[in-house]
Amino acid sequence: MAALTGFDLPAAELYPGETLNLTLYWQALAPDQADYKVFVHLLNPANDSAAGLLAQFDAAPEAGTLPFWVWPAGAMRRQDVRLDIPADAKPGTYVLLVGVYNAGTDERLPLTGAPDYGAARLLLAEIIVR
Repeated sequence: MAALTGFDLPAAELYPGETLNLTLYWQALAPDQADYKVFVHLLNPANDSAAGLLAQFDAAPEAGTLPFWVWPAGAMRRQDVRLDIPADAKPGTYVLLVGVYNAGTDERLPLTGAPDYGAARLLLAEIIVR
């Protein structure tokens, strides 16, 4: 598996129709043959459900061409994420959450060394939609 070591978020304030760009930085810890995928959710914190999702991203590292399990221990990789803010998005403050799940079982990996926002999700930032 891998650990999230950091992220870059060029803008935390966006308008409907714009794209939120995010770069995640991962470091390989130990090989694990599971098919893990990363998810990123932009969520209305007042509605922590599928209906509260403003935008989401789900993908294996390197678009599935370089899964976590082939990384040598200690290797560093980046993952670029794009979240399109819908043109009809309501203004407000949203939360940007990230996590990892096993695509074969849909089971999320528990967070270690960081507070859990709930449901194995790490809070990266608050995003304001104008």
